[in-house]
Amino acid sequence: MGSVIISGMGLALIFLLFCSVILLLVWQEWHRKTSTPSTGVVRNVWQGSERRVATRYAVPLLVSYRLPNGHAKRHGLKTQNVSATGMCLLMLEKLRPGTTVEFIIALPEPARPGEVRGQGTIVWTRRVPSRSLLRAQCFLAGIKFVELSPPGSQAIVASLEQATTRPQPAS
Repeated sequence: MGSVIISGMGLALIFLLFCSVILLLVWQEWHRKTSTPSTGVVRNVWQGSERRVATRYAVPLLVSYRLPNGHAKRHGLKTQNVSATGMCLLMLEKLRPGTTVEFIIALPEPARPGEVRGQGTIVWTRRVPSRSLLRAQCFLAGIKFVELSPPGSQAIVASLEQATTRPQPAS
C-alpha cells in the first residue's frame, strides 16, 4: 500500500499557500470596499457659522416631567447640558419629536427660585448605551423651551453660571 508522507518542508509550503490565499481574499474585500464610490446623495451641507444661539452648560440638574395628558410622570432624571433655550435630558423612554412635555428643573443652591417650571417640545431623540446593571434602554432627548415660569431662562443661566465657571462653547 502506498502511503503519502508529507515532509516538514511540504507542510510549510501548504501552510504558506493557505495564508497567501487568505491574505489575497482579505485584500480583495478591502479594495472592493474602498474603491466603490458612495451611492448616497447629499442633499444639504451646512457650511455657515454655528447655529446654536445659547451657550450650553454641562451641569447635571434634576428634572421631573410629565406629558400634558397627565400620563408618564417621571422624576429624578438628569440633564446632560442646559442652556437658556433648551436642555438635553437623559430619559428612560423614547418620545417622538414634536411631543410636548411639562417639566420642573431643580436649580442648584442658592438659586432663587429653587426651581423653574415650563413646557417644551422634543426636538430630537437618540438611543444611548445603558450604564445600569438592569440594561434599561436610555435615550437622550433635545428639548426646546416653549414656555418658562418667571424669571425663567434668566434664573437658569444665572444659577448655571454660579455652578460652573467653565461653560461649554456653543458648538
